[in-house]
Amino acid sequence: MPIILFDGVCNFCNRTVNTIIVHDKLAMFQFAPIQSKIANEMVAQYGLNQKALSSVILVEEHQVFIKTDAIIRIAVNLSGWPRVFSLLKYIPKGIRDAMYDLVAKYRYVIFGKRSVCMVPDETVSRRFLK
Repeated sequence: MPIILFDGVCNFCNRTVNTIIVHDKLAMFQFAPIQSKIANEMVAQYGLNQKALSSVILVEEHQVFIKTDAIIRIAVNLSGWPRVFSLLKYIPKGIRDAMYDLVAKYRYVIFGKRSVCMVPDETVSRRFLK
């Protein structure tokens, strides 16, 4: 199962995870906050650097995708309006990742930050790794 690593204290990231859950009709994605033990193990396993940790990370079949590459791969597997993000593939990678970096840099300022990671409700908790 593909695993999405996300910033568990970022409000924007948590809203994004909730949107993915709603539009992931096949329940194919699992999730782990970057602050979790399993995420730390995966970061070490795949040799991800600190810069990668400030982005969404998708681990799929032992391959790692970050930033807009992760967003595109996630979006093609969703239903409804979030699927529009798969169209990012038509924008040159340098431009789309620069836009991503800008949002990531100011995500706490714009959307806020939690003091603790999100706690999923019982209906989706089995999809969250610890």
